[in-house]
Amino acid sequence: PLLRVLFLGGAATTYKWTSFTQRGRQLARGLRQLGPILGADARAWNTDCRAWCNSSPEDWIPDAIVHVKYVCSCALRRWRGAVHVYDPVDITAWRDSLKAGSILVRLDALLLTTSLGVQDARSHPVLQAFSGNVSVYWLPFHHSNFREVRSKDTAKSQHLTNVGVHTVHHDLAVHGRIQRTLQEENAASGASTFFMHLDPTKLFQLTEGRVMTPQQTETLYQQLSWLEVSTVRMSGCRTEWWFCSRWRTGQRLLNLLSVGVPAVVFGDAQGHIDVVEARWRSGNLAADDGSLPGPKELHYPRELVISGAMHEADTALRLLLRNATLRAEARARGLRIAKGLSLPKVAAHLAKVLRRLVRRRARFGHRTRQRAEWRRWRRSKLKLKAVW
Repeated sequence: PLLRVLFLGGAATTYKWTSFTQRGRQLARGLRQLGPILGADARAWNTDCRAWCNSSPEDWIPDAIVHVKYVCSCALRRWRGAVHVYDPVDITAWRDSLKAGSILVRLDALLLTTSLGVQDARSHPVLQAFSGNVSVYWLPFHHSNFREVRSKDTAKSQHLTNVGVHTVHHDLAVHGRIQRTLQEENAASGASTFFMHLDPTKLFQLTEGRVMTPQQTETLYQQLSWLEVSTVRMSGCRTEWWFCSRWRTGQRLLNLLSVGVPAVVFGDAQGHIDVVEARWRSGNLAADDGSLPGPKELHYPRELVISGAMHEADTALRLLLRNATLRAEARARGLRIAKGLSLPKVAAHLAKVLRRLVRRRARFGHRTRQRAEWRRWRRSKLKLKAVW
């Protein structure tokens, strides 16, 4: 039967965020485009989740609900027969609620965006205890370069016009290093390469930097195509670096690679490592956690992936500025990596995950699941009493 999937933002304004555009609206469209057999009748709710709970159509009942960024508690209570999947995207607060009796252990699955995040979650004691009920799957971000926009191919260019970044973050350390390197290289070669900082909060002022519509998405990739070389660092979330370096996605890097922009990559974050080592596979759903690198022929050029030290960034950037062959190789490999993370491929993997969860729910039922949760909770209490 045709699978019905609802993408639901768990907070009042979640539907307005760029992450819901990708992990909600675009994934819903990707599932629909796969057709009724491989895909699903997928819909994204573009307003407050409570509005869905109060006014949902009676002739369309979802088989699976994907909660984006936050869990919609009223939907979890009302549609208990549906599969409930939580996609926290970039939200970190939920980790402190991962305990027995939490709303999180009432879910059927978690979707995480990095391979190391999946490995961490699967080994967590609470999820180990509820492993028969709460599954953890890797679902990386897809790129949204649907029109295959391309940057200028600089393989035959003696000098570059610009080096830049496209980010809301003002990483003064990285930006300052790029500008000093360009000044030295320009003085030595006679070039006039300049630095560009494309800030979405200025480029999309009407929506406060958020990319919400297909037109804005297309514009974003056109902006990326202005860049000839870039540098990508996990500049946000520095105050929770241990967590973010393991769990945050390499979305900005993937966007650049999909346009063909060669980049110096800070390899101190798992989201970047997943991309440059081509760890994404669509194989066995349970075992495919990205713990091993992908084929070496798909790896990004090693000399452009640095550990995180600024002097390494300087060296790698100079290589890109001087070596047209390296720029051509980085462009070609980046495009191959991005091809494997297209919307159809990521959506197809999600469809397999959801169908597996729906079959499991149909087989065991939510009452059996609740009894299993209760037994595990009782056993944990008895163990604690025994220790005391």
